[in-house]
Amino acid sequence: MKKLTGTILSAILASMMLASFVSPVFASTNQQVVFQDRAGTGTFFPTGGGSTPFGFWIWCQTTVNSNAYGNDCTGSVYFYELGIIAGVEGEFTGTPTSFTITADSIAGSGLVSCTFTHSGAITAGTTNSASVSCSSPSGTGSDSAVAIKFTA
Repeated sequence: MKKLTGTILSAILASMMLASFVSPVFASTNQQVVFQDRAGTGTFFPTGGGSTPFGFWIWCQTTVNSNAYGNDCTGSVYFYELGIIAGVEGEFTGTPTSFTITADSIAGSGLVSCTFTHSGAITAGTTNSASVSCSSPSGTGSDSAVAIKFTA
């Protein structure tokens, strides 16, 4: 019994010594957000001042990342009545409870230039609110059925 206890103690001490020589490895932070809506409404010109449905799907890295992508975003935005469908890229600023995403047309076509905002606790499903303000196409809109998903 004494020999077995000595062997166990030796194994524990060896493990502890080995652990003291191993340096810790820290994983980089990689928080992301998916922000999507398919049935927002707003007034965007040129539509004669009428209501224009819009939608978007935007994926971003957030500002807490410690990777090479930083806070970059990419995705698509569309305005049904205007016949505009555009790939966009942009940046994320803020926190999970209050953030802004700026999105401009890829390749600098000027077709879309918008700022999306969300404020408040995020809930599951298409139950969140967001607003959009665009300089191209000019106008504003909002929706209360937006899906937002943060990952860590």
